[in-house]
Amino acid sequence: MLRDFLQDLFEGRPVQVGYPQPLATEAKAAAASFLVEFEQSYRLELPGEAPAFDPQVGVWSAEVFYLAASLAIHRDVSEVTLHTLLSALPPDRSNPDVHYSVDLTMRFLPSLVKLSKSAAADDPLVKRLMQWAVCWPLSSVGILGVSKVDASPLRTSPVLMRLYADRVISYGDQTRLEDQSLAEEIRRALGDYPELCVRVAGPLAIGQA
Repeated sequence: MLRDFLQDLFEGRPVQVGYPQPLATEAKAAAASFLVEFEQSYRLELPGEAPAFDPQVGVWSAEVFYLAASLAIHRDVSEVTLHTLLSALPPDRSNPDVHYSVDLTMRFLPSLVKLSKSAAADDPLVKRLMQWAVCWPLSSVGILGVSKVDASPLRTSPVLMRLYADRVISYGDQTRLEDQSLAEEIRRALGDYPELCVRVAGPLAIGQA
């Protein structure tokens, strides 16, 4: 189920989730194999040498994202069960490899937050998703209401900073512009074409005499 969920998610097809429950070891192993294969192709499209992909971290991200998606659909689950299912500790966020590995699935977090908020904006699931949004700034661009994030782990990787800038430009997310390293990356990305994203070019005075 997890492998099929990931394949549909990554290929832009409607996804299906089962009832929220712990995933079998076999399901996670199949997901790990899929993630490793997918990532090998995914990195070829990136603007430079991506950090190393950690399959264990990738599976953690995929598993909790899948369970959160299932919880977003099955609203009859108790808060205790929700916290139990999502209790696995996140990996070390100080490592850029971890941010890259998590992001392979968590890049879809904005869509999951939007879906979850449409049912109840202040329920425990939304609160957990917003905690992830703070922990994983690369994955949470475009989510409204995210408190100040620490993107310093991304700065050691030019590829992650480029991805970060591209997403801020794509979403027109002005909430991230106080990060001076990111602002400089956005200036380089927009160059002489501030009209590509006026929402971020304006506050950064890109293209202004």
